[in-house]
Amino acid sequence: INLEGSSAMFPHVAQAEGREFLFFASDRVGGFGGLDLYVCERPLESEELDFSFPQNLGRAVNTGADEVTPFYQADTQMLWFSSLGHPSLGGFDIFKTEKENGTWSRPINAGLPLNSSGDDYFYVLKKSGEGAFLSSNRPDGSSKTTTIDDDIYEVFWH
Repeated sequence: INLEGSSAMFPHVAQAEGREFLFFASDRVGGFGGLDLYVCERPLESEELDFSFPQNLGRAVNTGADEVTPFYQADTQMLWFSSLGHPSLGGFDIFKTEKENGTWSRPINAGLPLNSSGDDYFYVLKKSGEGAFLSSNRPDGSSKTTTIDDDIYEVFWH
């Protein structure tokens, strides 16, 4: 997973169908540019700690810019991530893509209110499925007028 001369960051581990998946972002050689998203896996019952060789999630997900902060929703096979390369409201936006017949669908921008004109990332769905958390540097209007600092936001579904 770690290669000399490249970075591996933003790990997310998920379990589904008797397997453990490790999603992460990396600028390793062979990507599409910037940070790309990768996945490797191993059987849950494995006594060994070794994962398979990382697989790039492909051109549907990855662009020439950065894709970061993956979150895999195993029950729906939905991958949430943030991107600078897909069309956005500004900065990093949160996107979702589904695994269909072994390939990832065209990512869909999660839209407002998850995304803003600032950087929006680190989307994590609550275990209850009734909301999510995300990080953003968005201005909030009255008390925060710059995009210098990140804040954690909680989103509730109605």
